[in-house]
Amino acid sequence: MYICRTKIYKYLLLQIYIEKMRNDKTIIPNVENLPIKEYWDKLPKRTKARDMLLGKLSKKTGREANSVRRWFLNISEPPTPRIKQIVADTLSCEIEVLFPTKSE
Repeated sequence: MYICRTKIYKYLLLQIYIEKMRNDKTIIPNVENLPIKEYWDKLPKRTKARDMLLGKLSKKTGREANSVRRWFLNISEPPTPRIKQIVADTLSCEIEVLFPTKSE
């Protein structure tokens, strides 16, 4: 009987944690209208904010977290306009602000 209660307790704690993570508002919006690389550089380093942002965007876009990180480091860009729109909506800014066209 004790083992069963312990498993139920752990299961309930896990469900509460999952719900808390789902409703977590830790994404800092891009209110300064910075390009994506500058926005990433302004985020506090070695904090949960960066990891949460990578996790949420990778889940929303269906891409790996490393791919999302490359977008923030300007190594590559999101492949489709739809994904760019998801990133812009998540950061509460316009696509043109995050991904300015590269002039030669």
